Amino acid sequence: SSAWPEVLDHYLGLVYEHCGVGVDESEGVGEKRRLEDVDFDQLDLGKWIEPANRLATLLFLMGRLAESKAWCERILAEKPWHVGALSGIVVVCLKLNDEESAKTWAMRALPGVSPQTRRLRSEWVKTNVNLAKRKLEELEDDLRKKVVARAEVSVETTNRAMMDSVGFDDSAWQ
Repeated sequence: SSAWPEVLDHYLGLVYEHCGVGVDESEGVGEKRRLEDVDFDQLDLGKWIEPANRLATLLFLMGRLAESKAWCERILAEKPWHVGALSGIVVVCLKLNDEESAKTWAMRALPGVSPQTRRLRSEWVKTNVNLAKRKLEELEDDLRKKVVARAEVSVETTNRAMMDSVGFDDSAWQ
């Protein structure tokens, strides 16, 4: 499909933006945002893993199976309870005719609830709730500023209209 590169770039952009991969503007975004250049060690997928999962899905749909598998593995290393990546890697392995890996991943299933996984899940939820709260606070602050700015313009406009309607000349006092 002719839309593949654009969609691929969109999800890769989200990974760069939200998962800690810095973009050096002097190098040019186009060069830096190539899929082949992504260094998994620079990623912090815990910040927002969904763009990476969608990227893995897109790569699968494009027939780029080895790359899709690598993304699924990275996602599962970060978040072993990610159902989409877990089911995705099974399908990728089947498409690669790697029945042994498909069975291994299918048998892995979701990690059981243990003190460690409970702690990891709890930390992940807390981190992402805090990120969402901060983003919401930023958006609320921006909205307040816009409302105040509009109110100030509206009051000034209303005052001017009232003065004009009664023929008030504010320069007459000078």
